[in-house]
Amino acid sequence: MDLSLDIGFRAVLNFHNIAQAEQQVKRTPICFFLFALDHAGPRVPGISRAIRKSRNRQIMFAPIIGFTENADPRIVKACLQFGFDDILIPPFSARTVTPRLNLHLNHRVSFFETTSYFGPDRRVGQGIHKERGPHPDRGKGGDHRKVVISRNLESGVTILKDEFHRTKKRPAVAPHEHIAI
Repeated sequence: MDLSLDIGFRAVLNFHNIAQAEQQVKRTPICFFLFALDHAGPRVPGISRAIRKSRNRQIMFAPIIGFTENADPRIVKACLQFGFDDILIPPFSARTVTPRLNLHLNHRVSFFETTSYFGPDRRVGQGIHKERGPHPDRGKGGDHRKVVISRNLESGVTILKDEFHRTKKRPAVAPHEHIAI
């Protein structure tokens, strides 16, 4: 909480429920949901799911950021599956954390919704952490919804694009058209 105040957050509240968050976004258009992952334990999946399933777009598309002293690969993988935007490791100071949080503002961010995931684009080469080479599962996601947003401190979340994509079906091979190898 001290770090949040050092960074310049107007209000720092312990999360109790979505109703509390809905009241807060009326006062501050962008709410960052910050998790101390080493201490949140079993509450993380339920809270992150509630945020990402909110009917209020200011909450649904809010940045979810995890802080951990121990970057256990199982915790990191789970948080990414829960729709976290970012996971930070020490050192935690206003000087190191502020630039990372600012990356979640004033940029286009793609969110994907599939049958098993809703959150920021996790594919290699997309989003904040660009890497070389395509992800081996790119294009295998099936039907999905892609929502492109922008977040800013004055207006909150703006939806720039909202598209539904259907999986292209391959034409079935007729029984007499079998290919011999």
